[in-house]
Amino acid sequence: MTTLMAILPYVLSALSAINLASIWLARKAILRGNWLIHRHFMVASWAIWGATLLLLAFYLWRRGVVVLSAVPETVFGTYSASVIVTIALLIATLLHVIRHQFLPHKLLARKTIWVWLWTCALGILFYPLIDAHVIAPA
Repeated sequence: MTTLMAILPYVLSALSAINLASIWLARKAILRGNWLIHRHFMVASWAIWGATLLLLAFYLWRRGVVVLSAVPETVFGTYSASVIVTIALLIATLLHVIRHQFLPHKLLARKTIWVWLWTCALGILFYPLIDAHVIAPA
């Protein structure tokens, strides 16, 4: 289990990189007018990001995290805020799709995709950083 806990931040970082690529490919597909490929990449991105957040919660729970000591507060705060904003935007964007409101979806998705890409890019840097600076209770 200790080996898993040692490599998990780097697995999370790799998942963020894969998610970043998936979102970018989804964007390219919709710009080319291929909505089916776009949908497949977006569903994959949702799944990858959901798995990443669940694994992060598992990691923090197993480590019994009390303090993220030397992680700069701006990095931690920026990542936390971007995750919250991304989740809210993704839910709003998905609700437009479910209701078949494609114009509002398109307008909101133009902003959401950049926030989501930013969050994934921050994740690539943030996950190894938390491993180096976590203080767990003894």
